[in-house]
Amino acid sequence: MGRDRFNLLTWIGLVVAVAALLALVGLTPQGQGSPENAELEQALDQQIAYQARIDFLQRVYAPVEALRQQQALPAALLKLKEIAREYPGEAHGLMLKGEILFAQGALEQALESVAQALKSNGDYVDRNSPLRQRELISRLAETGQAKLAARLREQPDNHAVGKALKDAYYLQSRLAGGCE
Repeated sequence: MGRDRFNLLTWIGLVVAVAALLALVGLTPQGQGSPENAELEQALDQQIAYQARIDFLQRVYAPVEALRQQQALPAALLKLKEIAREYPGEAHGLMLKGEILFAQGALEQALESVAQALKSNGDYVDRNSPLRQRELISRLAETGQAKLAARLREQPDNHAVGKALKDAYYLQSRLAGGCE
């Protein structure tokens, strides 16, 4: 039932987006070669593609979200691994993996996964993005800096802890508006 409702809502959203596009194209002046029309069409195409991508990600990762909400975290990680075979390195999967690993207490692996996701797609720190995960990223960065800096002082030769701490600093810099 939930999957049918989700599919119905996704199709309705797609139909509304296409109808809005057709209405907008029908209402614009017919200056075919004008730069304003080309810019408008390009902006609309980008917006439609972005919305379609978000809908696609929500549909693909819906089983993972369902397992995560049921607190079946190991099963959610297995489902992510299965999806990653089809879509390797996909930022949304990496972000979900980081969130689940963080919930399980695997701080270093969570930091690595979320840092990889941000390097692949910066929308997760954008305040206006539907994909934003600023709260998770902030908690990971703060927790990582606090715990890993102390561990690194105790074990200065531990390169894994040093790398995870760098990932925590990277997350913090992206939250502050830093670039790659």
